[in-house]
Amino acid sequence: MTSAIEALDERLECLAALKEVAGDGVQFTSGAPGPAECKDVNDILLNATKQMLGAEPDLDAFVYGPEQGCETFRNELANFLTEQYGDSVSSSNLMVTAGAAQGLHLVLSVLSEKSAPILVEDPTYFLALRIFQKDFEREVIPVTTDETGMDLDDLDKKLSSLKRPPDSDSVKDRYHAIVYVMTAFSNPGGFVYSSGKCEQLTALARKHDVLVVVDDVYNLLWFPSSSSPSSEPSKAPPRLVSFDRASDRDYGRGHVVSVGSFSKYLAPGIRLGWLEAPEKVLARLYTSGVSTSGGSFNHYMSRLVTCALRSGSVTRHLAGVRLDYKNRVHKLCDLLDKHLPKGCSFSRPQGGFYVWLQFPVNIDTFEFAQFSAERYGVIFLPGVLTSPSEECRNFARLSVSSLDEAKIETGVRELCLAIKDYVIM
Repeated sequence: MTSAIEALDERLECLAALKEVAGDGVQFTSGAPGPAECKDVNDILLNATKQMLGAEPDLDAFVYGPEQGCETFRNELANFLTEQYGDSVSSSNLMVTAGAAQGLHLVLSVLSEKSAPILVEDPTYFLALRIFQKDFEREVIPVTTDETGMDLDDLDKKLSSLKRPPDSDSVKDRYHAIVYVMTAFSNPGGFVYSSGKCEQLTALARKHDVLVVVDDVYNLLWFPSSSSPSSEPSKAPPRLVSFDRASDRDYGRGHVVSVGSFSKYLAPGIRLGWLEAPEKVLARLYTSGVSTSGGSFNHYMSRLVTCALRSGSVTRHLAGVRLDYKNRVHKLCDLLDKHLPKGCSFSRPQGGFYVWLQFPVNIDTFEFAQFSAERYGVIFLPGVLTSPSEECRNFARLSVSSLDEAKIETGVRELCLAIKDYVIM
């Protein structure tokens, strides 16, 4: 019998082959900015490099950094996040990582029991499933999810059914279960959790003494209400970790870790991210063996980005990125409204770069993807890849992260023609 990870790997291999088939067509599959989207980053990092390695070079950038990360960078990052969220972020609650995936891997390695199951939204980020199942060989438990986020009644029921370990010294520093979520502009659905749901999820984590790991990589990609990037009044949706307040009566030992990254709006290749967590939780991470052996996970780049943050160039760039993705997503949605056949539907996201497209129940989008790639040169992410229960078979994720508006227009027209043609067959 094929295991879940074997089935996912087989589908990923098929998807890679279909990308080759689609060739120079339109690929709605990428989940990160492409080279064209990183063009302005060249000047940002060039100027930062000149500042860091100029007349008075920062030679500390070339040595092992502190395990938690450079304090100057963490201070600048805290100021940046405080401005973006409109909520105080402390540098003492931040730790440098080599991107979100490495941060997630570290959290699971250090803070969870070796047999701890991982409860996830259904659908969820498909490559996170691969980390959980292939790297850690963990049981993945899907939790019903809709446009408001994870069904907390279903989560409560499934957490209640888990066997909790005895209260002993061997498990005090680790959690017997992990809950993995995206609470803002989620991948693939684009969902946003309300403040009320964030409060309830935090309370559930405390009730069951589990750790919630929040993939917060899309939080800062909200769409500005204005057409000018310099006059945006909006702030990011509240991050779940801000609801895990040490002042609360039932605080416990800390139950939320936020995983952040510059990959989605600066450049994925710089491999720079962070973790935000209560100090005592964070201390377990930066005193781990791998941290004490190598120090800061990306010390040089964190020193470089410190200069970019201090100059304001990252903030200005991010404002432009938001407006660009807003225009692309709105273009995609407007074209879908115009050309999408009856029986298909979607919701307009308020941030990020994904649109979650629902097909009629009789259409398996994994099978349709082959037809679309071969006949129309359009490829997307079939919903079944995102579903640990192998549901969502009539869904597809469309991404505009590396497509300009001309490509989006061509892609939507061809995709809608493919749907009509496929339904008639």
